[in-house]
Amino acid sequence: MKRKYLEKFDIEPEFLNPLNWNELYIMDLPAEEQREIIKKKEAIDLFLQSDLSVKNIVLQTGIPKSEIYRLLKRCLILKNDTEVYGYAGLLNNLRVKPYITTNYENSNSGNFNKLLDDYPELHEFLFEEYFNTNKDKVREKKQSVKNIHKRFIHKCQEIGIKEAQYPLNTTSMAFKSVERYLKELLKINSSLGTKLSGKEAVALAKNTNNSSNAHTEIIRPFERVEFDAHTIDAIFSIITYTPQGDKIITVMNRLWLLAVVDVASRAIIGYHICYNNNNYSSDEVIKCFKKCLLPWKPRKLEIPTLQYNTGDGFPSYLIDAAKYGIWDEICFDNAKSHLSAKILNHLTELNCAVNFGPVATPTRRSIIERFFKTLEYNGFHRLPSTTGSNVLDPKRDNAEENAVIYEITVDHLEEIMDLVIANYNNTAHSANHGFTPLEIIQSRTERGMFIRKLPNYKRTAMNLFPIEEKVKVQGNIHKGINPYIFYKYVRYSSEKLNNDKSMIGERLTLVIDEDNIQTIRAYKNDGTLYDTLTAKGFWGKIPNSVKIRQMIMQHKYKKDFADIHHKDPMSSYLDHLSTLSLTDKKAKIKLREIMRYIKEHNINVIIEKQRLVNEKIQENQKELQENTIKKIEDKLANRKKEEPTIDVSENLNQEDSKFHLTEHYEINDRHKNIIRNSRFTVGSKRKSTPSEED
Repeated sequence: MKRKYLEKFDIEPEFLNPLNWNELYIMDLPAEEQREIIKKKEAIDLFLQSDLSVKNIVLQTGIPKSEIYRLLKRCLILKNDTEVYGYAGLLNNLRVKPYITTNYENSNSGNFNKLLDDYPELHEFLFEEYFNTNKDKVREKKQSVKNIHKRFIHKCQEIGIKEAQYPLNTTSMAFKSVERYLKELLKINSSLGTKLSGKEAVALAKNTNNSSNAHTEIIRPFERVEFDAHTIDAIFSIITYTPQGDKIITVMNRLWLLAVVDVASRAIIGYHICYNNNNYSSDEVIKCFKKCLLPWKPRKLEIPTLQYNTGDGFPSYLIDAAKYGIWDEICFDNAKSHLSAKILNHLTELNCAVNFGPVATPTRRSIIERFFKTLEYNGFHRLPSTTGSNVLDPKRDNAEENAVIYEITVDHLEEIMDLVIANYNNTAHSANHGFTPLEIIQSRTERGMFIRKLPNYKRTAMNLFPIEEKVKVQGNIHKGINPYIFYKYVRYSSEKLNNDKSMIGERLTLVIDEDNIQTIRAYKNDGTLYDTLTAKGFWGKIPNSVKIRQMIMQHKYKKDFADIHHKDPMSSYLDHLSTLSLTDKKAKIKLREIMRYIKEHNINVIIEKQRLVNEKIQENQKELQENTIKKIEDKLANRKKEEPTIDVSENLNQEDSKFHLTEHYEINDRHKNIIRNSRFTVGSKRKSTPSEED
């Protein structure tokens, strides 16, 4: 029934229905107070939802009639434009209306609100001063309450408030009232208050957890991944040697960890370590993507105390459905290296959506940020060479000295990093309800959740993210110069191209793996593969990247290490950098980059194998030469034995005969000396000796 008493409340009908009110949680209140509120709630419900008279409600609940009307007024006071206080009005200590006074009382209760009502310009003054909205006045960006209060008192004096009046007649001159009022202004005008804390706070307030996509539940593996880079809070050293064999320990103050995390499972798909004291480049990002898309393999651990636990690893190694897996969407920040056209083109080829997110809002990639924090806390902050989380962290004491003393090298770093991340993927995660990231991917793929995969032709490091470049085939038939192409300071050719004179002047499309340009695939204009071309000289014997070859060749042309004579330019350049790294910081950085590349591609092993092969070839050639000389000597010796007895004629005396034989043997000895000094090769034709011609 609609009671006539409710007509005095000028509110919407929906506010009169207790079913639309928020419920109360009263279990923390004392038991007696709980029973009292339950009775009050029953009385209000009966008044608004039943036909019982007020008298009967009083008899049923024991709440007096005047109290029912008082509580009803409190419950129906508008809290804001969308709701009333409702059941909250039943709480004894809740103030639902500000205290209003008609006179400035000695208790000061309500005096500040009356002051603002009497002098509206004071409200405008406090608003402008706190939020700095008056652009005609020069003010510090974020004033303290103390400074605002001083200006407030001056303003009160300007508008005519006397010393005997409020607030000038109080001890603190309403300082606490001003402070409380500014806090209320901040709550009501939160957007203006956020601007006081800078652009980052504004971006965070605008773009974090305020869209329908912010709370989207991602459950399918590889549906969305997050990428970011993090500087490792530790100092490491790299050990190299000068040409004279002296040991150099180079300290590295900054290393970057680039990683990709799967949002659905929290698994780390792949990572890459960048050794650069400056920022990381787009090439480093592409290397990280390669390691994510190609299957991971356990490292051969050199530290004897380290070992992988059972089940540790990465999805691409342990889960068949995740091998060569491609993510559908990747979340970036707006770093310059991420905005590279090279990266965007590669991701477009993979049909992968790119989500850069708002500027300066790392919370949009909260999962990868949390992983970095966990990695530092459980891993690198425990090393003696850690720099801690900030400049005041006591852990950073003697970090550089410890890196040298303990020789915490980058080789150790790579092994530790691989083990820590592999173990992280095999550790129960709170976001997975106690399951490990690997278990989540395994379970959900077995339930039929699909992960896209790389095409078969892209499943090698050479075919994944290649660079294309068109070149013209060089050569000259008349001068006898066979066909070749020129790329990055070096000639390339193959047996097929070398013998195909018709290709001179034609154009080929090179498909290049920038991480290894030892060989290059060449395609004709119709799209068919022409041949795989190999670099000439030393560059065709070992893997070498575009970046490293450019560094070496540029220095070679500058003759910076022309006085060092080695068998290959890379050895010369390494020796050159080893010497410079004692005093030159840039040389240290370049040296680290090349040493990392050498280790990653096992170039030292390749060079050693090539050296052994060359030594074996030389030994075979030497043995062949010695065998050839021995055969010739044996043949001459046999011929000497088989010579017939000389029949000296009667008209020749004995002296002439002796002279003739001596001359004959001297010729044979000279022949043998010629044979010993000559270099015979396989299949070479022996010239006839003078004696044979005779």
